[in-house]
Amino acid sequence: MANQLSSTILFGSGYSNRINLDRVKGNTPFGYYDNDSEFIKDAQKATAFVAQRLGVGGTGNATTYITELTVYAALEEATTTYGNLVYQYKIRDNYINLEGSNTLPFNQTETADKIVLSEDPSIGSTVYWSNGRTATWDEIGNDLPNSASIAQGEIYVSSASINDFLSPDLTKINNWNFYYYQNPSTSGYENYDFSQTTYPQFNKVAGPTSESIDINNNTVYTITSGNSFIYFFTTYPIQSLFNSGATLNTAYYQDTLKGRGLNGKLINNTLQTQIRIAESYAQEAGVGGYVTEYTGSLHLEPGKQVYDLNAWAAASASLETGDRIEIRQIFYQEPPAIVRYFDPYAGTGTGVQGLLETFGFGSYSPGVNFMLMPVYFDIQKIQAIEFNDQIRKSAFSFDLVNNQLRIFPVPSNEQMLLFKYMKLSEKYLPVTDLRPNVVSDVMNVPYRNPIYSNINQVGRSWIFRYALTICKEIEGQIRATFQGSNFGGLVVNGSELLTDSRQEKQDLMTELKEYLDQTTRRAQLERKQQESEFSRQTMNQIPLLIYAL
Repeated sequence: MANQLSSTILFGSGYSNRINLDRVKGNTPFGYYDNDSEFIKDAQKATAFVAQRLGVGGTGNATTYITELTVYAALEEATTTYGNLVYQYKIRDNYINLEGSNTLPFNQTETADKIVLSEDPSIGSTVYWSNGRTATWDEIGNDLPNSASIAQGEIYVSSASINDFLSPDLTKINNWNFYYYQNPSTSGYENYDFSQTTYPQFNKVAGPTSESIDINNNTVYTITSGNSFIYFFTTYPIQSLFNSGATLNTAYYQDTLKGRGLNGKLINNTLQTQIRIAESYAQEAGVGGYVTEYTGSLHLEPGKQVYDLNAWAAASASLETGDRIEIRQIFYQEPPAIVRYFDPYAGTGTGVQGLLETFGFGSYSPGVNFMLMPVYFDIQKIQAIEFNDQIRKSAFSFDLVNNQLRIFPVPSNEQMLLFKYMKLSEKYLPVTDLRPNVVSDVMNVPYRNPIYSNINQVGRSWIFRYALTICKEIEGQIRATFQGSNFGGLVVNGSELLTDSRQEKQDLMTELKEYLDQTTRRAQLERKQQESEFSRQTMNQIPLLIYAL
């Protein structure tokens, strides 16, 4: 039951000044952080913080219009907002390295290792649970944020033999959580999300529970030391959900993919995305690319100079209706000039045979020319051979317009002409990566909600202040409905509180954005450059020693 925050609620009698607050778990809108013990602790502390900032003191009967549930919701919103802004900057700063990577972590849940409950007898690896009983203060480790739930008998404990589990990783036991339950006793299988009813932070391995009777004839339970049982804590007895009585069949498995999200990970600054972008340019240069190049052959007829490659494609390229081909390369040329570079009878080669004989190199490979001539000499000779062919010979050539091929010289005998081509339907296909589960835009970059326990005190301070502004805004909206009313000599004025809270919220957002702007890779590199320049200037001011000879 929600309570309006007042001095009586927050500072009443009892062993805890927050004993009257409703529990956090199960009372936040989305339950993003309900299994995080740090969030549960801070939520109830934040309730006192918000109430005191709104004028509720340790004495008197001051009362706000908001409840502890309002503060829990505000803290959840503030945490999510903080995480979203931080991850937005990380995505923007690293997107070129993230595009094309895997989004598989989105297929996993937030709760790490899971236990799936089922009454289906066909499921192997059954686990049998003890009847649930109310947990004690000591069994939850004297955890103050959940003291009210213990006092009201709202936390239950059940145990199962550790031998019933399949290779459990006990180092992760505080992350184990029930996930869902299938009840075949109803028509069909009814799924029930059981993860919101557990306290995984209290999971423990111990010995069997012993029972004794106290002086008031009450049964006292004590968990003994050992490692034979696993104990789980829930908001009500496990068996109350089932019709099967005292035992429950359970299919158990561990989520081995947990932790592959980008939360808390250092992103590698690679060149893979730049290389992928460059592939498109490499394709046009004929040295790479993503589009398949096919080979074709054309029968040349004597005396025929013009050939229609569109007609050839329609008959031989297996094109779909409306598709065309693009000719990439035609193999119709004379041998390259370098082949005739060392031909002593070509008349355009090196022409230095006599020089070689003079130096005693005549019996060696012509490769010794490279010892005598610079590289540019070879290049100029190759150009001279090609230019000579263009001027003095009828060189092999072709002209290609709209896939109408005109070849020179006119063929004098039958021969085959080879060429490479692409299909335009493949070349202009916008999707080049057909793999599933890849980062294609900022929406599916695998960042999850932040893990509250991993947020440092600097971040939590911002979260507390932002939660306060949310609560102040809600309080101001409620007070504004009583604008000008007189309660006990006090005039209610909600408009000013509403205006101030909205300005504070905007200021906090600006503060966080400016802080994140300064932590981007570009800003840090510029800062390092400035530091290096300042250090250099400082070092230049140090007087140099003068050595007397």
